[in-house]
Amino acid sequence: MCYMLSTTPSGRGELLIQQGELAGRSYRFEAIVCQNPTCQCDRVTLKCFTETPEARPGVPISVCLEMDLERQEIANLEELKANPTAWGLANAVAAESGQEEWNQLRRIYWELKQYWTEHSDLEQVEVSFPPEVLAGTMVAYFDIFPFARRLEFTHEQETWVIDDQYCCNPKCPCQEAVLSFIRPPQGAERGPLRPTLSISYRYRDGKVSRLDAEKNARYSEQGLLELLKKARADLDSLLAKRQSLLRRLCGRGLKTQTIQSPTPKIGRNDPCPCGSGKKWKRCCGA
Repeated sequence: MCYMLSTTPSGRGELLIQQGELAGRSYRFEAIVCQNPTCQCDRVTLKCFTETPEARPGVPISVCLEMDLERQEIANLEELKANPTAWGLANAVAAESGQEEWNQLRRIYWELKQYWTEHSDLEQVEVSFPPEVLAGTMVAYFDIFPFARRLEFTHEQETWVIDDQYCCNPKCPCQEAVLSFIRPPQGAERGPLRPTLSISYRYRDGKVSRLDAEKNARYSEQGLLELLKKARADLDSLLAKRQSLLRRLCGRGLKTQTIQSPTPKIGRNDPCPCGSGKKWKRCCGA
């Protein structure tokens, strides 16, 4: 089976069945994902359109397949049993979905989530900041918006990815970001991603401070920063925009935090709060 996806962000394409009773049939589909830019549900709904004898002329029947990317299975398979058309298509898709097809669905999912991240009003998104961030620690932009477009550049045929972190304290006046320059493994290289170097960058006045204890003779902080600026001419304004957004969202999160009032002290002769009608010293306080 193969998915043929158009280049439009709507996720429309065709699905071709290659084996079994439905071999040779193709179905138009629309890929749908959750539009919340912070949600990582790992699900794609394939809304497939099929012509059947029961359908009115020119009005295809739609079959929705809930594709679970984490488990690599059709999540609503049991629900489709009541409809022979839906059941047959779902089984055909399940039988022919190999690793290549799931990888392609993952790319579709990522592209659509990235589209909604770029086209949503992020000011109105419900964001849950970790407690340590609300307490004042820095947070990476991609920890909050995991599908945002990455900051990256290419130099000497090497791709570099940047992790940008910010102070989100609404009362803090700082205008800087911590930028970690990461060189993903190349070719047969393996291992976890580690920053080659990290810097503190004051985007308002351009001041750079290296945060690594050791110097790397091959790479300089100013050199990598200039390469990033060459790839992203809007770097300073982008960092300012991201920090400002995170601060507003964090401030909103602080306002909505539940403030627990201290439990009032119960006097020995006060009515017991359990509702027994007895004095506290004769009931739960005994």
